[in-house]
Amino acid sequence: MTDPIIERVDLLREQSLEKASRMPEDASREFMRRYCRMMIDHSKESMVTLQKDLAHLLKIRDRHPSDMQAQELLWFNIQLTQDCIKQEAEDINAFREELKQWQTQK
Repeated sequence: MTDPIIERVDLLREQSLEKASRMPEDASREFMRRYCRMMIDHSKESMVTLQKDLAHLLKIRDRHPSDMQAQELLWFNIQLTQDCIKQEAEDINAFREELKQWQTQK
């Protein structure tokens, strides 16, 4: 027959070892959650800036409709800005998926 106190100490020792072995994993998981949230926030800020830039480029394009050389440069910059906005949207979706994975892990 074993002593209940010794059984309790053994159980607590096993639980603490198990918890200690999970702590780095838990810390890593929390770091990745925060990282994904931060990257989503930065991508959103970047998209806002790019959208403002796009609006500015469109205004400039509309002011100089007869200047073909300027139109060509503006068109190129508009396309590039739109591609950047699209890439930021894709990045946000990727980080959201990554965040979902980290949130579902225990």
